[in-house]
Amino acid sequence: MTVPGGARSSGSSVPTALEGWTAVVIATGSEDGMRSALPKALHPVAGVPMVQLVCDTLREAGCTRISAIATPASRAAITAVVGDATVTEGIPTPDATGRVLEVRASMPLVTSATLLGLAARHTTSGPLVVRDALATSESPEALEVNDRVALATAEGVLRDRTRRRLMLAGVTLVDPASTFIDATVEVGPDTTIQPGVHLQGRTTIGSGCQIGPHAVVRDSTIAANVVIGSSTIEEATIAEGVTIGPYCHLRPGATLEADVHLGNYVEVKASRIGPRTQVGHFSYIGDSDLGADVNFAAGSITANYDEATRTKSRTEIGDGASIGSGTVLVAPVRIGSGARTAAGSVVTRDVPDGALVQGVPARVRPGVEGGHST
Repeated sequence: MTVPGGARSSGSSVPTALEGWTAVVIATGSEDGMRSALPKALHPVAGVPMVQLVCDTLREAGCTRISAIATPASRAAITAVVGDATVTEGIPTPDATGRVLEVRASMPLVTSATLLGLAARHTTSGPLVVRDALATSESPEALEVNDRVALATAEGVLRDRTRRRLMLAGVTLVDPASTFIDATVEVGPDTTIQPGVHLQGRTTIGSGCQIGPHAVVRDSTIAANVVIGSSTIEEATIAEGVTIGPYCHLRPGATLEADVHLGNYVEVKASRIGPRTQVGHFSYIGDSDLGADVNFAAGSITANYDEATRTKSRTEIGDGASIGSGTVLVAPVRIGSGARTAAGSVVTRDVPDGALVQGVPARVRPGVEGGHST
């Protein structure tokens, strides 16, 4: 870590932010120790590439002029993760102040407090170049990741920091050592995280939730007062008051609105499930739109894929409909509001509002109109 200095300003104050500084993040260097085709600066620590962690720390310290120095081979990949930082293959020209802060991308544990302290030392001491500015080599911040052993050490330190940050903010971790939370994750107060939980990527969880044990949540948005059992949630949106039983799988594009309930072993993909709808165990909902107050009984599925045309189609289920156990809905198909399917039905055609269908293929039951016997 290096600070080339400009002229000392008499009466200069200790900076509270790195405004006016040029930060240079060195993302080059030998890859030999990592034994990897992935550039060293892109190896993740607590779910975040090292170069991104360093750039984010500089922004936290108030630095707005950040340049990452990359090799020609890694420039495109590094550009994709450093946000508004400039990626170049050479040292940039500093601004009029001449103040430059150089940080290695392989030092992902450095904190904004340390960077501000380094800038303060420069401001009060006049022109200087400061190397090894972390007071002591025993500090975790001084760790430079040049191999997989150091990478694992950095991973442990940053995950400890993340768990501590969340617990101090009011989150209960029943067993912190067995809970794995990426540095990018945010969790609201009074949420309880059970052992074996993995929270990954850009996941946000509201207050008062119960997560796990052994749940995996990645890049998802979860509102308050949600209960999730031992399930896998990927790129999904979950509204307040939802309950999800164990062994469910929410795949990308799943949206659960308020007070939805999923039983055990439910899979949802690219679908919207309306408020207060209940989905029974061993069910599959793919490429579908379910309205409010729907009962989607156990063992029912939407058959969204046509092997002959190799295309997927959508299923629509109106408010208040009831899908009997073991029903197969062959898309594209619409089930009207208040309509019902008898257990074991195979529905291949649209069902009118309020009608009851049964059979294989399902037909409107004679003598039943508007869902009532006549």
